Amino acid sequence: MIGLVEAFEELARVLIPGRHVLLAFQAAGEPLHREEAFGSGLPITSCRHSVNDVAGRLEDSGFGISTTVIRAPELEHETTSQAFVVASGPLC
Repeated sequence: MIGLVEAFEELARVLIPGRHVLLAFQAAGEPLHREEAFGSGLPITSCRHSVNDVAGRLEDSGFGISTTVIRAPELEHETTSQAFVVASGPLC
């Protein structure tokens, strides 16, 4: 399985220098495993991440962090906090 660092390094490689990226993900908590995901018949594990960890790993990959936001679950289907990170890609 690819890790965050590898994913962000690849994102930095393909992103136009200095452009922005918005990441949205489920905030910190235990992974959630479902044996049958959304009627597909396939298992899935949803990994959750700390917004500070994601922002730090983005910075380690050369991104500049513009904004981080965490919000409580609002929609009927949400069971965990939602996190958002806006970052700018490396300039070189």
